[in-house]
Amino acid sequence: MCPEVDKQPSGWGLWIDAAVFYWATTAIVGLGVSLGHFHLAPSRHQDHFHTPHRTDLVAAFANWDGQWYIRIARDGYFYDPRAMSSVAFFPAFPLAGRCLVWVTGVDYDLALTLVANVCFFFALVLWGAYLRQRPNLPARTGPYACLTLALFPVGFFFRMAYSESLLLLLAILVLYGLARQWPILMLAALVGLATAARPVGMALIPPLLLAGWRRYSSLRRRLATLVLAMPLCVWGLAAYMIFQYVHFGDALAFAKTQVHWRFRPPSDRVEQLMAAAALEPLWTVYEESSPAYWRRHDRELTPVFSLQFANPIYFAGIALIVGYGAWRRWLCVEEALYAAGIVLIAYLSKGYEACMTSQARYTMVAFPAYLVLGRLLAALPPPYATVILALFGFLLGTYSALFAGWFLFI
Repeated sequence: MCPEVDKQPSGWGLWIDAAVFYWATTAIVGLGVSLGHFHLAPSRHQDHFHTPHRTDLVAAFANWDGQWYIRIARDGYFYDPRAMSSVAFFPAFPLAGRCLVWVTGVDYDLALTLVANVCFFFALVLWGAYLRQRPNLPARTGPYACLTLALFPVGFFFRMAYSESLLLLLAILVLYGLARQWPILMLAALVGLATAARPVGMALIPPLLLAGWRRYSSLRRRLATLVLAMPLCVWGLAAYMIFQYVHFGDALAFAKTQVHWRFRPPSDRVEQLMAAAALEPLWTVYEESSPAYWRRHDRELTPVFSLQFANPIYFAGIALIVGYGAWRRWLCVEEALYAAGIVLIAYLSKGYEACMTSQARYTMVAFPAYLVLGRLLAALPPPYATVILALFGFLLGTYSALFAGWFLFI
């Protein structure tokens, strides 16, 4: 159980630290996007949103899935059972972008990029506050944990027109609220909002229900809290399903359209689960005879720079770091439950059929992993920790450039 705390995190220093971390690392992303957009030879990868002749730099922050979110924010949802459809993307993030456009009149790509970056900045502020209230952390753990979140290579997605930064903010807010003993029903409503941002927001439900059970000694109070909290935890997902049923006649349209994003031939759920249990999705990415072989999907980049090649490595790394942190009891039960939920939901739902595509992006929101990384870096001599963080920064900028050049970074 995460320890309860009474002290308030310090004031302006928290905001200044977050601003330094945000601007310094986002400058790396911005430089990478600029180099990739204006100077990198464009990718030959064909995508129906790929517009290589556009010169607008801001538009480069909204490549790939960012274009889906722009279409949703601008035109609303559509569903075609025979093709990729925008219902695959959940509504909280594009709705926030639409509201910003309505208030300010800016372009949709700029609006969604601003929403993502504002969410990420506040996530860094809240992450710093969360770490400062954590008792008995070794010296330098807090700054290192903030730096690993800000510099994590795949974290360039936090600055793009993607919904991960919104989910990250909500997840940290919920666990911060649990540690601060905020009302369970208010936190359940925040969990419900997270399920409207991304379906993996459901990973917040087990830690919330566990904390609600532990908070009260009376069995009647416990059961009443859980009965009231559970519907609030899924209000976002439920509202989206109702919307799909009303407009498209299918409450599960968001799930059914996922078949158009798979990289493997169709298979039944039992086969997928057996393959997942054998860790087949991870090692077949490197097996030339497999339909999951990374080179079948990314023919332009070398293994050093290909995210398709690196997805299983990032996924396994985050899973092992979370497991190690739980084993050493560096993570409390709520943190371990949330992080494990993110890893398992991403792996079991998309790992096999999508050939581990996007697994690094899905699991990077398991923010307790950065606490473990921070402790590991704090235990190293500073020069070694600096080299690791510098490598993170190099990859962060390189990935940003390749994303802007429409290489396969999704």
